[in-house]
Amino acid sequence: MKRTGILIIVLSLTGIMLKAQVTQTHMAFTTKKTATWCNPCGTWGWTLQEDIVSDNINNSVIMQVHFSSSSGLTNTAAVELQAAFPYIGSTPAWYVNGINKTAYSTSGGIFPTTTQSNIKSAVDSTHNAPVLANCAYTKSLNGNDLTVNTTTKFFADTSGEYYLSVLLVENNVVAYQNGIGSTAVHKYVMRGSMSPSAFGVPIASGTITANATYDKTYNYTIPSTWKKINVTLSLVIWKKVGSQ
Repeated sequence: MKRTGILIIVLSLTGIMLKAQVTQTHMAFTTKKTATWCNPCGTWGWTLQEDIVSDNINNSVIMQVHFSSSSGLTNTAAVELQAAFPYIGSTPAWYVNGINKTAYSTSGGIFPTTTQSNIKSAVDSTHNAPVLANCAYTKSLNGNDLTVNTTTKFFADTSGEYYLSVLLVENNVVAYQNGIGSTAVHKYVMRGSMSPSAFGVPIASGTITANATYDKTYNYTIPSTWKKINVTLSLVIWKKVGSQ
């Protein structure tokens, strides 16, 4: 399944938001294709990811996507999401808005500095582009039962079929990583989706006018093994392209 991600807003699970006010801004969507069994992911790829986070954390949602069913931090939403992006045989690889930005040498290696530059350029371009739509939320957390009420607002006339997913991301996850060991601290790990699909649920279709708003409610039970204080919600709007 392939959809075009158009914007993302990331908000803390433990933060309090009294009213969902939609701002006319958006962020890029930067993902690292990774796995706990991948040695480069835990050596030079680990360092490169730290540099990418430092460069782009203010203008992009950034997350590790453990695409492999044999990775220790995988989940069905992460597998589905990565499968929708252009196939790249090598691991790690980096994507911005689902487009591979990894710079490869003729010998099949990766140029870290060029990759870092490619990502920064793509993130800034997305952040500075005119905003079609954005979203905000309110939430309630009763023990481990999470309810999220979202409001999506379009700022310009458009048409098509749009979906909204609420992805859960946990920071500082201590787990094994090849190249580091069992005490590796994983940053911004995609843990799952509040919908059955990583691409969420339909929110709007057909002709959409500027200032139109759409509300949706999502429910999810947070696993007890997660540290809720380290969990954020990334709201992603996707536009359906063709039959995908």
